[in-house]
Amino acid sequence: MAFLARRGFGFGLTVFAALLAAIIAQPAEARTATKKAAAAAAASPAKTATAAELIAHYGFAPHQIGFAVRDLQTGRWLSAHNAQEPFLPASVSKVPTTVAALELLGPSYRWETRLVTTGSVVDGVLKGDLYLVGGGDPVLDGRRLSALVDTLGTAGIRTVDGRFLYDDTLIASAPEIEPSQPADLAYNPGFGALALDFNRVMLTWDPKGGPRMGEVFDVPPVASVRFRISGPQDPPWSTKAGALRYEDTPPPVVAAGLAPMAHAPQMPGESWVLAPTWKGSGSTWLPVKHPGAHVAQVARALAQRDGVTLPPPQPGAAPPRARVIGLSESPPLFEVATAALKHSNNLVAEMIGMTATRRITGRALAPSESAETLAALFRATLPGLDWSTFRLANHSGLTMDSRMTPEQMTAILDYAQLHAFSGLDYAGLLPTRRWGLEDDSDLPETRDGRLPVWAKTGTVYYGRGLAGYIVPRSGHLLAFSFFANDLDKRRTFDEANLHHDGRAIAAARGWLGRARALERDLVERWLATY
Repeated sequence: MAFLARRGFGFGLTVFAALLAAIIAQPAEARTATKKAAAAAAASPAKTATAAELIAHYGFAPHQIGFAVRDLQTGRWLSAHNAQEPFLPASVSKVPTTVAALELLGPSYRWETRLVTTGSVVDGVLKGDLYLVGGGDPVLDGRRLSALVDTLGTAGIRTVDGRFLYDDTLIASAPEIEPSQPADLAYNPGFGALALDFNRVMLTWDPKGGPRMGEVFDVPPVASVRFRISGPQDPPWSTKAGALRYEDTPPPVVAAGLAPMAHAPQMPGESWVLAPTWKGSGSTWLPVKHPGAHVAQVARALAQRDGVTLPPPQPGAAPPRARVIGLSESPPLFEVATAALKHSNNLVAEMIGMTATRRITGRALAPSESAETLAALFRATLPGLDWSTFRLANHSGLTMDSRMTPEQMTAILDYAQLHAFSGLDYAGLLPTRRWGLEDDSDLPETRDGRLPVWAKTGTVYYGRGLAGYIVPRSGHLLAFSFFANDLDKRRTFDEANLHHDGRAIAAARGWLGRARALERDLVERWLATY
């Protein structure tokens, strides 16, 4: 099934034409400085060494590196190395996810989170059930949830004579994106059609108060997330387990500061156990494993602040004809996608992808099935390539199972720029990069006054990717993809559970540093050569 009739690889300018015009219009002094910087860059060793020499210089075997560069105006492939070999893409997977979603949903698509009811309000009492219905909004925050809860008071509701239910069934749900990753990583949270603040909570601790959930972004602490310090009754603490261990528990269904209610139903609960050696003061983000229950608990606490008493929440599907009390609408998809690409948020990417496949299948597909659905669309839409090795195991790239070739990724970039999504320039959504930053930041400037690089990174230990667009000397827009993998070392890293091993992490970061340096020199070589 093709989601756009094939029109051949092409070239869309839009923002690039304006960018080049602005550069041409620079004052003479600025143009002179730019020319001097470009000349200096062209004379650097990165511009004189061959790609093979650069790969060897940074200590990589030839098979560990792959790249492809395509001129989108002429359609010519300009440079390639292992361009048809599959690599682990990491977060570069967010590019095909957002490209497909923009096509299937449209750049102006917005998610909705609703409060609905089947009852009527009599003297401040809602006679009937109240439902919090998730629409898959990946960027719902405490401010917007609070505004949504405020609509209860506006509707004259002070209490509910019925149930308070949450419906998070529009898209699939699970307690983590990637089960093989450590449970305490904030970038690997649970997901479902209800999400809040990227499904993470702040753990705060100090010697006096002990560990507790902190209040951030207008989100009050709730009793569904609990913390305790490991004691004699617990299993011995493994040095490989890090400082935290997660366990599912059924906590009492009451929010902080709320009175317990008799016969409260049991809901998914979350408990974090801290290492017995825990000490000092600090804070850290932790993932929420059951976001639907968590968001409902927070909504109940926010209502209590407003003087509205809600029953303990419980799961339940909302009737299709329920009356809407309040609605919260997300920013448009193109803004959400831009932020997801810049900050590389895994949860947002997964929810974007699952929303897109819900649109075309009518079903709540698990991330693996949903991602494969999008992969099939690319195979059908771009039939001129070999897609037999193309695999999206999820939408975010937080997996060791996705694979794509540099040629496939570059073709997707070509397609995105050709289509332009009703006038929206895909390249304009990508982060603008500059080199030489150890923290891998995305900044709007480039060093030496040269033209910038619009690209999405992908980073895991022993896996690196960079895919996007550059405008070299010729003024043509080029699409490129670069991948570096050492799958043997990555497999050892995972099998030995070295995620909390300082020495192993330092070695992996050193590998990533060499991969970043190689990608920088290759891109600078392409900028100077073409």
